[in-house]
Amino acid sequence: MTQVELILQPAPERNRSMLIYASRLAANAPAGHRWTLRQLPRLPLDSKGRVSELLLAPPTLASINGPAHVIDPGHAHYLTWLRGPKVLTIHDLVPWKVGQGRYPADARPYLSRRARFIARRNYAAVKRADRIVADSRATAADVEDAFGRKADVVYLGVDRIFHDPPSSATTEELDRRLQAVAGRPVMLQVTSGFFYKNDAGVAAAFRQLSESHPDLAWVRVGAPPDAATTAWLLSSGCSNRFIHLDKVSIELLVAAYRRASVLVFPSWDEGFGWPPLEAMAAGCPVVASDRGSLAETAAPASLTVDPADAGSIAAGIARVLDEPALRQDLTDRGHRHVAAFTWQETADRMRGIYQSL
Repeated sequence: MTQVELILQPAPERNRSMLIYASRLAANAPAGHRWTLRQLPRLPLDSKGRVSELLLAPPTLASINGPAHVIDPGHAHYLTWLRGPKVLTIHDLVPWKVGQGRYPADARPYLSRRARFIARRNYAAVKRADRIVADSRATAADVEDAFGRKADVVYLGVDRIFHDPPSSATTEELDRRLQAVAGRPVMLQVTSGFFYKNDAGVAAAFRQLSESHPDLAWVRVGAPPDAATTAWLLSSGCSNRFIHLDKVSIELLVAAYRRASVLVFPSWDEGFGWPPLEAMAAGCPVVASDRGSLAETAAPASLTVDPADAGSIAAGIARVLDEPALRQDLTDRGHRHVAAFTWQETADRMRGIYQSL
């Protein structure tokens, strides 16, 4: 039997992916094992949890005597105060790679002074982890490069909800929000807006496709487009073919994957990359780069493109739109491929790591 505290920051709702990761681990703990979410306390009016981290996190963490798992590398400094055996998951090392100049100059990666300070503080604490977990072999290689440490590769799971049809109410809601592009093929983009998502490459590809595929609609989920892209959409007359969906529920995201003709995901880097696998589960063909972890998680069942070449991205999307046989092949391969990414498998791998402590 293992008893492990899964440590969440004071405001976990601000990073939904980390909340999903921790909650799915806890929910899939094997019989007889107890993996408990421990959210650090938050002071009133401290919506971001920053003051709470300074004042309340140290004594709270020091009171935990048993095994603990810090599930977010953005809070690796929590390891400093934990007394018992410690596990740290590193999902990616994008800030470290920015400092190493690992990305193309035209991607214009930028980290503020505060972000650089936080990254240095967290990276200095990595040595305190007894075991390090990485979401992919690519991230594990980065961990060894950056810290000289071996990391256990444990892939994330894909929620069952992405495999199942959405409710009729959810489908109707999506239809209302996409009414302006009803009947058009849809190029779906899911993005946080961070530089490594290669939003500029997606925008440039759509510019090319706007001429060869004038009926194509671009639906963007997540962060809004930048000012330059917005200005081009307006000046080119393509704004009526673009829809931005913000604050989308998981249910609505499932419906969006099922409505889309193709998901485009040409990232410069990823630590794991959920959207391509979610799209595959929902039956949506994927066009993606093979940079970072995507070579493992997406490339085996997607059409790969060069993220540095907008023409390559546009050509990949056009092939999926124009070649029904390819579209069906990608859909079938995606269903088979994503079946291996379950939270039960993730939990089984984590059990061995926890027991080793």
